Amino acid sequence: MKYLLLLPLLAAAAASQDMPAPPSSMPSAPSPDQLCAHSYEVCDLRRDFYDRKAFNNMDDSEKIRFSFSPHPFASGSFALMPAGYRPEAALGEFGFNVEATHVLGGVTAGYDNGRKVDDGDQPNPNGHDRHLGGGVYWRMTAIHRPKWFLGAGYEWSQLSTTNYKKGAARPTFGGGYDLYVDRLAEEYCAGCWFSARFTANYVLSGSDWQNGSHGVDIGMTMPRPIEKRHIFFVCDLAIYRFHETVTEPGPFPRGNPPLTLMQLADKSTYGTYKLGVKWRFW
Repeated sequence: MKYLLLLPLLAAAAASQDMPAPPSSMPSAPSPDQLCAHSYEVCDLRRDFYDRKAFNNMDDSEKIRFSFSPHPFASGSFALMPAGYRPEAALGEFGFNVEATHVLGGVTAGYDNGRKVDDGDQPNPNGHDRHLGGGVYWRMTAIHRPKWFLGAGYEWSQLSTTNYKKGAARPTFGGGYDLYVDRLAEEYCAGCWFSARFTANYVLSGSDWQNGSHGVDIGMTMPRPIEKRHIFFVCDLAIYRFHETVTEPGPFPRGNPPLTLMQLADKSTYGTYKLGVKWRFW
């Protein structure tokens, strides 16, 4: 009789062995990379998040404090000069730059020993160039693009030789990008092994009625100025369009309009390149 009472228990045990075991864990949620493969919106949100994280949350030991305090610097460069100059020149610059959360900019003054050797006014044994310029740029943090910046500036330059002087003031506008790459080849790692700031500005002719020089100025600073460094490598490539020097402007009898028209029509292109080292004091 007692064995009959155990039969229902034995039947229940046998049925439980035939049932499939429940899963040991719930299925994992899809990764951001998997979501990115199916949704451009999720991908863009993820990129925006890491852009802000890489710019604002990198290790404090590797970045300067964002503020309007100036950071003075001095630099020395080797320059390849345009046609009409002696091919090489030495360039020295000093100034300061500002790195704030939403604004960046600076002022630079420079001097080089460039000398004219083919300007139609020889002998002309001595010469040099001076320049002073600055700019203010808006860092695009408000639209979640903190690595990009846009702005404008103003610059003045003067060529002085034994026989003459000429100069002009020019407005500029443009922008740039702060590149950041980590040592592990994972785009948003805090361990940075390479970074650089790239800039591109368009320089208007401004008050340069003699030659009307205007063009593009492209520069690179390595590493980025937002990093806590003293030594930076700098290079700059400028490509300008100009016309032959106007020598007799104005109407008759003081000027020579036919000659001026010929000079304005005679256009050429030249370029300069400089490579150097910058020391930032703090």
